[in-house]
Amino acid sequence: MFFAPKNSIVLPFDYAGPHSFQDFEDQIQAVKKLYRFAKLGQIVDAIKKRKRQGLASIVLENPRKGVLLQAIPVLVSLEIPFTLFVDPDYPGLNRLPLEEEMAAYHRFYPDKFSQSEFEHWQEVAGKNPLEADLFLKNSRKTLGPLPVNDLDPLYFFSTWGKLLDLPPDLVEFGLSVSHELSSKDQIDEKTSFIEKQLKTRPLLIRSPKAGFSSKELEWIVNSKFDGIVGHQEGEVTKETSVFNIPIWKLVGPN
Repeated sequence: MFFAPKNSIVLPFDYAGPHSFQDFEDQIQAVKKLYRFAKLGQIVDAIKKRKRQGLASIVLENPRKGVLLQAIPVLVSLEIPFTLFVDPDYPGLNRLPLEEEMAAYHRFYPDKFSQSEFEHWQEVAGKNPLEADLFLKNSRKTLGPLPVNDLDPLYFFSTWGKLLDLPPDLVEFGLSVSHELSSKDQIDEKTSFIEKQLKTRPLLIRSPKAGFSSKELEWIVNSKFDGIVGHQEGEVTKETSVFNIPIWKLVGPN
């Protein structure tokens, strides 16, 4: 990677276990020597105006308890802005995303939930989350209870109240979409719910899946979003599309 003022980088982080943020502050300090930290929205504005970049944006992929307890305190202490993406289906609930709950069932009940079944329902979850959710509810009867007490509690999501307590001058919220979209109304409903809870409208969107279809992209544009965080890795330049912003993953636990 070529570090230069004309380029910017978008750095995604999420909690993935006890050592997720072990070197987080060192990584941040190293980036700070080369780039000026900014919210993702500022990078989007620079792209639209075709300005020189030289910015770095911290993107927190989910409001997990581990993120709020380990990453955000470092950012706040260093007065570094960040963008936190939120899927409104999970904050405040004692459950994980569908794919993660299935992975837990597969890990704890391998004799009852085979590898082939696990792969099948992982695929279903991405395309038909309602069907996958019904399967998980029935699994509590057919497989056994979800072993919540045996899972790392920091994987679970924070409450809306904790998100409201974040410094408004440092945080920017975005919408995280976990599964295939069914309509523009679905996007607007999720956006409206976040705005109601956090008193601010998300203008950026990301998806943990491979990408958005042309129809989904049309809905997102019509819903007045300013940009999309994509999945390709690379730096941001003046020529970058705001609807396919690349990411740069630092070497380390994340």
